[in-house]
Amino acid sequence: LTAVREIYEAVVLISFVQFVVGYLGKARNANGLAVKFAGEPCEHISGFKLMLPSMAPGADYLAQCLAGVLQYAFFMVLYVVFDAAIWFADVQGVPAPPWAESVLATIKAISSTIAIYYLVLFYHDALHANTTKEDLDKIQPFSKFMAIKGLVMLTFYQTFAISISGSLGWIP
Repeated sequence: LTAVREIYEAVVLISFVQFVVGYLGKARNANGLAVKFAGEPCEHISGFKLMLPSMAPGADYLAQCLAGVLQYAFFMVLYVVFDAAIWFADVQGVPAPPWAESVLATIKAISSTIAIYYLVLFYHDALHANTTKEDLDKIQPFSKFMAIKGLVMLTFYQTFAISISGSLGWIP
């Protein structure tokens, strides 16, 4: 059941991004949207400027945002494969290394964080860009994101924090 949920979350995120990019670009691909961002300054949020590559306006910016968000789907498929392998090995009587679940959870947390960061960055820039602000106001993507994906990711972060706190002995 967990595997189905993970894949479902990835599909929902892909669908959401496709909806927003398609609507703002007024096309079935991202070319129309890349043109809208061609003249807009695109920068990372202050703390991330040192860790992430700079982005040129237009297609480069859009490609980095989409890659940052859609990497989540790729990593969730890998997560499901490795989680299933751990489960199958356990069923066969071969215990997984004690660190395996923690590594998977950490990879999922990093991937989720990157995806949320790029969604927020894209939303912020699209909201403040002269060429997309009016269109963005019409579809209210923030409320759609929070209703669909935000709750799932925030629940994951809560579970992750409780798991780490429990393994460190901070909570019984």
